[in-house]
Amino acid sequence: MSKETFPDILKNLLKDPDQITEVLNNPGKFGMELYDSLTTRQKQYIIFAAAAGLVVYGFSLGGNSSEEEAV
Repeated sequence: MSKETFPDILKNLLKDPDQITEVLNNPGKFGMELYDSLTTRQKQYIIFAAAAGLVVYGFSLGGNSSEEEAV
């Protein structure tokens, strides 16, 4: 089984719309195949972005709880 690259996966989705229903039926499998097709540097960018998003989310939750307590 050859490993598809990220652009190949997207091209295949556009060429064969039936694959979109497969993605909707099992999004986890598609997501892992897509993640596995990325280079190490691209994976690092995704992990960094996820971590930054969690930090921002944590700050927004912390800011909202202090405003609610003051009211």
